Amino acid sequence: MFDGPDVWEVIAASHALGEEDPTRHGEVLRSELRTVTGLTAAQVAAALDYYAAHPEDIDTRIAGNNEGAERAGVPPTRDRAM
Repeated sequence: MFDGPDVWEVIAASHALGEEDPTRHGEVLRSELRTVTGLTAAQVAAALDYYAAHPEDIDTRIAGNNEGAERAGVPPTRDRAM
């Protein structure tokens, strides 16, 4: 059993980091994702690989969570720290 963030949370963090600084990519982005998520390099790579294979599923999940957060009056995922 894994107690870390879900793939959608890693990707939401990736999007937020990219929006914050569009020059973040490659290893710099991966390193920042490890820092904000507490995941290992292999776990971050696995999340990014999964997203590459299933972007629609993950993007739909993120959008749904953001819509629910908006209805509840809390900031969307992209605006919250992990």
